[in-house]
Amino acid sequence: MREKRNAVLVLLLFVFFGWSFWAWLMAGPDTASLLAQRLGSTALFVIAGLALFWALCLEDKLPDTLGKYAGGLYYEQNGLCFIPVMRKDGEQAYIHIYFENRFENDCNAIIHLRPPPESIQHRPDAADIHFCFSVPGGGVGVIQQPVAVHPRLQGSVVDVHLAAAVNYPHSQGDKLRSNKGLPCGTFHVDWGETFRTGSHELSGEIELMSPVTIHLPVPRSVTNRIRRGQQWRQEIFSRYEK
Repeated sequence: MREKRNAVLVLLLFVFFGWSFWAWLMAGPDTASLLAQRLGSTALFVIAGLALFWALCLEDKLPDTLGKYAGGLYYEQNGLCFIPVMRKDGEQAYIHIYFENRFENDCNAIIHLRPPPESIQHRPDAADIHFCFSVPGGGVGVIQQPVAVHPRLQGSVVDVHLAAAVNYPHSQGDKLRSNKGLPCGTFHVDWGETFRTGSHELSGEIELMSPVTIHLPVPRSVTNRIRRGQQWRQEIFSRYEK
């Protein structure tokens, strides 16, 4: 669709240039409405040129899909935008992390959630929730992690610390989306080690630097247990085709 529009703009640019060239350099003084044709053709040529410049140089190559899921409010770390939310499916509560890569190259991401003690858990012996995953260039998707919620917190709002670290192994590449997310905290990561995806077991030993506090509404009537074998799931909705 954008390619067709840009082709039309190029065609119009040549048409208006030819019209302007004729009006200023070839039309005789007795040509009807000569001044109007000169000014009109020049104005249309400039407008078409500006529109083509915007389409090729300034317009985002991909839409801000995450903004639709998050109502325009989300966080970002080094080019990866994301927002955690809680959802309910039957009696099971899930933490969903919607994400969007603003650049054309793949990235590795780690998102760390630190809820209050004995509130939200994805494993019985894990206090924090630590997501390690990869995102394709321009990718939009979601991670779904089943969690157990303490009965006294169901139907309330839980304050959770959020931090993230993101690395592009082969540089970010071209920017595909211009909308930036809110800054969030981070933590030290040795990207030289083998990157292993998954939700890892942690007990609060990671030092979070300037984490933000998010307010997660917790659904009612959900289980406070995690069945054995329940795992996280990552789904990619779309990606950038070079």
